[in-house]
Amino acid sequence: MSLEQVDPAVPEAAIIAIKKDTVKLLKKTFVYVLHIWSVDEKILLKSHLDVDGILAHQKAVDEAILEQEYLTIKMIEASLVSFASHTKRHTTKSSDIDTIDELYSAISLAVATAKYMKDIVHNIRFLEETPSPWLYKQYELFRSMVVRLYKIISEVIDEKTTDEVLPKMLEVVADIKLADKVFLENLSKEMGKEKMKKFNISDILHINRYVYLSSLSLVDAIKQMFMKSTEKKVFDQLQ
Repeated sequence: MSLEQVDPAVPEAAIIAIKKDTVKLLKKTFVYVLHIWSVDEKILLKSHLDVDGILAHQKAVDEAILEQEYLTIKMIEASLVSFASHTKRHTTKSSDIDTIDELYSAISLAVATAKYMKDIVHNIRFLEETPSPWLYKQYELFRSMVVRLYKIISEVIDEKTTDEVLPKMLEVVADIKLADKVFLENLSKEMGKEKMKKFNISDILHINRYVYLSSLSLVDAIKQMFMKSTEKKVFDQLQ
Protein backbone atom coordinates (compact mmCIF):
# COMPACT_ATOMS: atom_id res chain seq x y z
CA MET A 1 0.00 0.00 0.00
CA SER A 2 1.52 3.33 -1.11
CA LEU A 3 0.36 6.95 -1.12
CA GLU A 4 -1.29 6.66 -4.53
CA GLN A 5 -3.50 3.82 -3.33
CA VAL A 6 -5.10 5.35 -0.24
CA ASP A 7 -7.20 8.31 0.82
CA PRO A 8 -5.19 10.66 3.09
CA ALA A 9 -8.43 11.37 4.96
CA VAL A 10 -8.47 7.77 6.28
CA PRO A 11 -5.78 7.96 8.99
CA GLU A 12 -5.23 4.25 9.68
CA ALA A 13 -4.57 3.36 6.04
CA ALA A 14 -2.78 6.64 5.37
CA ILE A 15 -0.25 6.12 8.16
CA ILE A 16 0.60 2.65 6.83
CA ALA A 17 1.15 4.16 3.38
CA ILE A 18 3.29 7.00 4.78
CA LYS A 19 5.48 4.48 6.63
CA LYS A 20 5.92 2.41 3.48
CA ASP A 21 6.91 5.39 1.36
CA THR A 22 9.20 6.74 4.09
CA VAL A 23 11.08 3.44 3.96
CA LYS A 24 11.23 3.93 0.18
CA LEU A 25 12.73 7.38 0.81
CA LEU A 26 15.32 5.89 3.17
CA LYS A 27 16.30 3.35 0.54
CA LYS A 28 16.66 6.06 -2.13
CA THR A 29 18.86 8.06 0.25
CA PHE A 30 20.84 4.92 1.05
CA VAL A 31 21.62 4.30 -2.63
CA TYR A 32 22.39 7.97 -3.31
CA VAL A 33 25.01 8.18 -0.56
CA LEU A 34 26.63 4.91 -1.62
CA HIS A 35 26.83 6.16 -5.21
CA ILE A 36 28.56 9.35 -4.05
CA TRP A 37 31.20 7.09 -2.50
CA SER A 38 31.43 4.95 -5.67
CA VAL A 39 29.96 1.92 -3.91
CA ASP A 40 27.78 -0.59 -5.77
CA GLU A 41 24.65 -0.95 -3.65
CA LYS A 42 23.76 -4.28 -5.28
CA ILE A 43 27.01 -5.81 -4.11
CA LEU A 44 26.52 -4.43 -0.60
CA LEU A 45 22.90 -5.62 -0.38
CA LYS A 46 23.04 -8.95 -2.16
CA SER A 47 26.48 -10.37 -1.53
CA HIS A 48 28.06 -11.94 1.51
CA LEU A 49 31.28 -10.01 1.01
CA ASP A 50 32.92 -8.34 3.97
CA VAL A 51 33.65 -4.61 4.00
CA ASP A 52 36.97 -4.99 2.17
CA GLY A 53 35.31 -7.12 -0.50
CA ILE A 54 32.62 -4.49 -1.06
CA LEU A 55 35.16 -1.67 -1.18
CA ALA A 56 37.14 -3.51 -3.87
CA HIS A 57 34.25 -2.96 -6.30
CA GLN A 58 34.32 0.66 -7.47
CA LYS A 59 31.15 1.91 -9.17
CA ALA A 60 31.57 5.21 -10.97
CA VAL A 61 28.26 7.10 -11.10
CA ASP A 62 27.81 10.04 -13.46
CA GLU A 63 27.12 13.44 -11.89
CA ALA A 64 23.89 13.74 -13.90
CA ILE A 65 22.62 10.49 -12.39
CA LEU A 66 23.48 11.72 -8.90
CA GLU A 67 21.55 14.92 -9.56
CA GLN A 68 18.53 12.94 -10.73
CA GLU A 69 18.71 10.68 -7.67
CA TYR A 70 18.74 13.70 -5.36
CA LEU A 71 15.83 15.26 -7.25
CA THR A 72 13.87 12.02 -6.76
CA ILE A 73 14.58 12.16 -3.02
CA LYS A 74 13.24 15.72 -2.86
CA MET A 75 10.15 14.77 -4.88
CA ILE A 76 9.35 11.87 -2.54
CA GLU A 77 9.86 14.19 0.43
CA ALA A 78 7.41 16.76 -0.98
CA SER A 79 4.82 14.09 -1.68
CA LEU A 80 5.14 12.60 1.80
CA VAL A 81 4.96 15.93 3.61
CA SER A 82 1.89 17.03 1.65
CA PHE A 83 0.12 13.72 2.17
CA ALA A 84 1.01 13.53 5.88
CA SER A 85 -0.20 17.10 6.43
CA HIS A 86 -3.54 16.20 4.85
CA THR A 87 -3.84 13.10 7.03
CA LYS A 88 -2.97 15.01 10.18
CA ARG A 89 -5.82 17.44 9.51
CA HIS A 90 -8.26 14.52 9.40
CA THR A 91 -7.48 12.95 12.76
CA THR A 92 -7.92 13.98 16.37
CA LYS A 93 -6.34 10.85 17.85
CA SER A 94 -3.21 11.79 19.78
CA SER A 95 -1.56 8.47 18.90
CA ASP A 96 -2.04 9.14 15.17
CA ILE A 97 -0.71 12.68 15.52
CA ASP A 98 2.35 11.44 17.44
CA THR A 99 3.04 8.80 14.80
CA ILE A 100 2.76 11.33 11.98
CA ASP A 101 5.11 13.71 13.82
CA GLU A 102 7.66 10.89 14.17
CA LEU A 103 7.33 10.18 10.46
CA TYR A 104 7.84 13.88 9.68
CA SER A 105 11.07 13.67 11.67
CA ALA A 106 12.23 10.53 9.85
CA ILE A 107 11.48 12.13 6.47
CA SER A 108 13.43 15.27 7.37
CA LEU A 109 16.39 13.25 8.68
CA ALA A 110 16.51 11.07 5.57
CA VAL A 111 16.69 14.14 3.35
CA ALA A 112 19.31 15.75 5.60
CA THR A 113 21.41 12.59 5.22
CA ALA A 114 21.42 13.10 1.46
CA LYS A 115 21.84 16.89 1.60
CA TYR A 116 25.00 16.75 3.70
CA MET A 117 26.58 14.44 1.11
CA LYS A 118 25.33 16.50 -1.83
CA ASP A 119 27.07 19.55 -0.37
CA ILE A 120 30.48 17.83 -0.37
CA VAL A 121 30.28 15.64 -3.47
CA HIS A 122 32.92 17.72 -5.29
CA ASN A 123 35.20 17.62 -2.24
CA ILE A 124 34.86 13.84 -2.20
CA ARG A 125 35.76 13.66 -5.89
CA PHE A 126 38.87 15.73 -5.16
CA LEU A 127 39.94 13.22 -2.51
CA GLU A 128 39.17 10.32 -4.83
CA GLU A 129 41.48 11.75 -7.50
CA THR A 130 44.16 13.34 -5.30
CA PRO A 131 47.83 12.49 -5.94
CA SER A 132 48.50 12.86 -2.21
CA PRO A 133 48.87 9.43 -0.53
CA TRP A 134 47.80 10.86 2.84
CA LEU A 135 44.65 12.50 1.49
CA TYR A 136 43.74 9.42 -0.53
CA LYS A 137 44.12 7.37 2.63
CA GLN A 138 41.52 9.64 4.28
CA TYR A 139 39.20 9.01 1.34
CA GLU A 140 39.60 5.26 1.84
CA LEU A 141 38.91 5.58 5.57
CA PHE A 142 35.77 7.67 5.01
CA ARG A 143 34.55 5.21 2.39
CA SER A 144 35.22 2.23 4.65
CA MET A 145 33.30 3.81 7.53
CA VAL A 146 30.32 4.58 5.28
CA VAL A 147 30.22 0.98 4.00
CA ARG A 148 30.41 -0.50 7.52
CA LEU A 149 27.59 1.80 8.63
CA TYR A 150 25.37 1.14 5.64
CA LYS A 151 25.94 -2.62 5.73
CA ILE A 152 24.50 -2.76 9.25
CA ILE A 153 21.67 -0.35 8.47
CA SER A 154 20.70 -2.31 5.33
CA GLU A 155 19.85 -5.28 7.55
CA VAL A 156 17.56 -3.07 9.63
CA ILE A 157 15.82 -1.39 6.68
CA ASP A 158 15.22 -4.70 4.90
CA GLU A 159 14.32 -6.38 8.21
CA LYS A 160 16.82 -9.16 7.53
CA THR A 161 17.56 -9.50 11.21
CA THR A 162 15.35 -10.59 14.07
CA ASP A 163 17.63 -8.92 16.59
CA GLU A 164 16.55 -5.76 18.33
CA VAL A 165 17.45 -2.59 16.47
CA LEU A 166 18.85 -0.83 19.56
CA PRO A 167 22.17 -2.73 19.97
CA LYS A 168 22.89 -2.46 16.25
CA MET A 169 22.34 1.30 16.24
CA LEU A 170 24.43 1.78 19.38
CA GLU A 171 27.22 -0.14 17.63
CA VAL A 172 26.88 2.11 14.59
CA VAL A 173 26.98 5.33 16.65
CA ALA A 174 30.08 4.08 18.49
CA ASP A 175 31.76 3.40 15.12
CA ILE A 176 30.84 6.86 13.80
CA LYS A 177 32.21 8.63 16.88
CA LEU A 178 35.37 6.51 16.93
CA ALA A 179 36.03 7.25 13.25
CA ASP A 180 35.63 10.97 13.94
CA LYS A 181 38.01 10.80 16.93
CA VAL A 182 40.66 8.83 15.03
CA PHE A 183 40.45 11.20 12.05
CA LEU A 184 40.96 14.30 14.19
CA GLU A 185 43.87 12.69 16.06
CA ASN A 186 45.56 11.69 12.80
CA LEU A 187 45.00 15.12 11.27
CA SER A 188 46.50 16.79 14.32
CA LYS A 189 49.65 14.67 13.95
CA GLU A 190 49.97 15.47 10.23
CA MET A 191 49.29 19.20 10.39
CA GLY A 192 52.76 20.04 11.59
CA LYS A 193 54.44 18.20 8.75
CA GLU A 194 55.70 20.06 5.71
CA LYS A 195 53.72 17.93 3.25
CA MET A 196 50.43 19.09 4.77
CA LYS A 197 51.05 22.81 4.32
CA LYS A 198 50.05 22.85 0.66
CA PHE A 199 46.66 21.28 1.31
CA ASN A 200 43.54 23.07 2.47
CA ILE A 201 42.96 21.65 5.94
CA SER A 202 39.52 23.24 6.13
CA ASP A 203 38.34 21.15 3.16
CA ILE A 204 39.22 17.83 4.77
CA LEU A 205 37.69 18.97 8.06
CA HIS A 206 34.55 19.96 6.18
CA ILE A 207 34.27 16.51 4.62
CA ASN A 208 34.77 14.78 7.96
CA ARG A 209 32.14 16.94 9.65
CA TYR A 210 29.53 16.37 6.94
CA VAL A 211 30.16 12.62 6.80
CA TYR A 212 29.70 12.60 10.58
CA LEU A 213 26.47 14.63 10.45
CA SER A 214 25.06 12.68 7.50
CA SER A 215 25.73 9.37 9.25
CA LEU A 216 24.11 10.46 12.51
CA SER A 217 21.10 11.84 10.61
CA LEU A 218 20.58 8.43 9.03
CA VAL A 219 20.87 6.72 12.41
CA ASP A 220 18.26 9.07 13.86
CA ALA A 221 15.95 8.38 10.91
CA ILE A 222 16.31 4.65 11.55
CA LYS A 223 15.56 5.28 15.22
CA GLN A 224 12.31 7.04 14.37
CA MET A 225 11.22 4.37 11.91
CA PHE A 226 12.30 1.08 13.41
CA MET A 227 12.88 1.37 17.15
CA LYS A 228 10.25 0.63 19.75
CA SER A 229 9.43 3.49 22.12
CA THR A 230 11.34 1.78 24.94
CA GLU A 231 14.39 1.37 22.69
CA LYS A 232 14.28 5.04 21.70
CA LYS A 233 14.46 6.14 25.32
CA VAL A 234 17.43 3.88 26.04
CA PHE A 235 19.15 4.93 22.81
CA ASP A 236 18.81 8.64 23.66
CA GLN A 237 20.33 7.98 27.08
CA LEU A 238 23.24 5.86 25.88
CA GLN A 239 24.35 7.34 22.57
